[in-house]
Amino acid sequence: MSEGRILVLAEVRGETVGSGFAGPSSRADGYVAPRTLPEHRRLGIGSAILDALLDRCGFDVVERSFVRSAYGAYTCVRR
Repeated sequence: MSEGRILVLAEVRGETVGSGFAGPSSRADGYVAPRTLPEHRRLGIGSAILDALLDRCGFDVVERSFVRSAYGAYTCVRR
């Protein structure tokens, strides 16, 4: 990972079920992007990844955006 970026993995019973990354942004203080495998969605895993990234980076979400794909990312500012 590049300097200033964070990557987290989510595991359930030793199986990787999601991930997330955060880093600097040209639009705001930063961004976070949680990802969950399809078969593990709607179980709170994505929310847990998002919360962990926000806490680790000290961010608050400003807006959710879709950039060049169906995957969302969150534009953030420092708390």
